[in-house]
Amino acid sequence: MGDPTPQTPGWLPPPEYRQPPRHELAYWLDPRTSAEVPLEAGSALRTMAQNLGARRGAASVPVGLGIALACAALTNLVTSDALPGALPWLFLASVVLTVLGLCLWRRVNSSTPKPGHVSTMYASRSVAGGWIMVVVLGVPLCAIAHVVLVSQFDGTGRGALAYAGYQLALLAGIVSVFFLPGYFSGHSRRDLRRLIAGNPRVRAEVEELSRSWVDPIGTMSFGPL
Repeated sequence: MGDPTPQTPGWLPPPEYRQPPRHELAYWLDPRTSAEVPLEAGSALRTMAQNLGARRGAASVPVGLGIALACAALTNLVTSDALPGALPWLFLASVVLTVLGLCLWRRVNSSTPKPGHVSTMYASRSVAGGWIMVVVLGVPLCAIAHVVLVSQFDGTGRGALAYAGYQLALLAGIVSVFFLPGYFSGHSRRDLRRLIAGNPRVRAEVEELSRSWVDPIGTMSFGPL
């Protein structure tokens, strides 16, 4: 009968349900604050950084593939005597992919990342992992391309240029798909700091979140980054 209830002035929730203290955004962005809290602890700001890295990685893939297709089309245009009917489609696909990627990139860098659900990404989430995927998957693909290209082209200068151009196009596609997502995920915290510092609107929105943030499903803190 004398147990405290939520209506009692002195009532406090159990420790596991208490929300962490709130601080100004500058406190959460301070590198010293970030160094004191291990990455495994998590925070809303770190979730926002993960989402930013995933979205930047996703936007970088079509840009890289567009550049790879443009390289292949240009190589064919320069080194082939007969222009294949697929050449205009290669250039068109290159332009479409590049424009799509740049539009996505601009949208990502003009909006505030979400502090909740983490964007799903099946590519690597670190720079080292990106390089590993490039080596593990890229080397066999380049080896297969080597067998195909060597059998098609002779030892002339035009053949050597074609070989180098197609291998470069393949390498650009491999790097864009397997390395760039890992690169942007691995540097997501750095990129979020730069986005907040360089975009006043994003900074204002994140500043407001730092004052009002309440974890909807637990007691995760808003920061540090």
